[in-house]
Amino acid sequence: MSPSDVEAVAALCRQLASEARNWDGFEKRVALAFSDPRHALIVAVDETGKIVAWMHLHETFLVAAEPCLQVLALVVDQECRGRGVGKEMMAFAEKEASARGLPRVYLHSQIKRTDAHKFYEDLGYSQLKTQVVFEKRL
Repeated sequence: MSPSDVEAVAALCRQLASEARNWDGFEKRVALAFSDPRHALIVAVDETGKIVAWMHLHETFLVAAEPCLQVLALVVDQECRGRGVGKEMMAFAEKEASARGLPRVYLHSQIKRTDAHKFYEDLGYSQLKTQVVFEKRL
């Protein structure tokens, strides 16, 4: 991904946004991710050069768990789903984890995204838990 891809990536994100999101600062957050080697921002393009998917990876270390490469975002254009693009992106994540010496790939998926759950299970991922997410805006 390059800085010129920000608008196309934001448009893909909006396809999955289930609630009103604050898109102010998206470009700044992308720049912060570019500046940190623990992050990787990846895009997939079709034969015309159009961005059809993007992925945000983060090398994560927790005291209470094994280190991992966390998939923070994976979005495939709704017009391209079912064509193997997501599978290729996840294969990239797994290779990247191995290259970084990390023993696992980890991700979260919204409870209502049952098609995504089946996709990950078909790739060999196991559901570890169900949880509730809390936030306090400051």
